Amino acid sequence: MTVGKSRLPNKKLLPGVLTPISSLNELKEITKQLLALEDKRSIDALSIEDEQHLDALGRLVDEYENRKYGQPEKLSPPDFLRALMKLNDLKQADLANEFGGQSRVSDFLNGKRELSIQQIRNLSNRFLVSTDAFIDGLLINER
Repeated sequence: MTVGKSRLPNKKLLPGVLTPISSLNELKEITKQLLALEDKRSIDALSIEDEQHLDALGRLVDEYENRKYGQPEKLSPPDFLRALMKLNDLKQADLANEFGGQSRVSDFLNGKRELSIQQIRNLSNRFLVSTDAFIDGLLINER
């Protein structure tokens, strides 16, 4: 009788045996496993176990990156809009239609006014971003 390679998955995938990533080499290995599961998902639905593995691997990568690079900074909605304006080379007057007037753009950017639901929708549609970015802010990491 011939004994072949073990069909047991990498220990990082076994529930309850997850250990934090401690090196760049481990990160690369976990990333390969994560991408393989993503590829598998793009072809066919994943099993519950594979979905759990994918989620666990993602959490391992997030934890490693947070330890290595720190927690992401949260942009306020006005700061997020300023960044979008800079990226798109826009002035406050260019957003007057989305706000209902240029003075409202200025008031929002200066913290004197909150966005209305309609303004959030308008900005979300203009910049093709989630409405959440204008409600809760957006997490960024400068790496």
